[in-house]
Amino acid sequence: MSCLGCKHYLGGGCCRMNLESECAAGGFEMYETDMYQYYCKARPPMPGTIPTDRALIVEVEAYDERRYVPEVDCMAWGWVVYDRPLTSDEIFDYELRSAPREVE
Repeated sequence: MSCLGCKHYLGGGCCRMNLESECAAGGFEMYETDMYQYYCKARPPMPGTIPTDRALIVEVEAYDERRYVPEVDCMAWGWVVYDRPLTSDEIFDYELRSAPREVE
């Protein structure tokens, strides 16, 4: 992930640039981004079978074979975690199933 203001890399979250001081001088604060998980119902997750253009892929897991996933009540080839929710068109076009979100 990179800073929204200065584009430098931070592992574990993005920095939000503090407009009162420069980012290089420590003028930022850390915050966690929301994550969105989707299961691949029709094909294993790989380029061409999952959205890759406007969403940052945070994590991917491909199964050795298609398996039943009780939490989404469907068969899946694996899953992908994104930094933003996918559109309904992306979910439909790539035949994905959204994982339930935990409410805090």
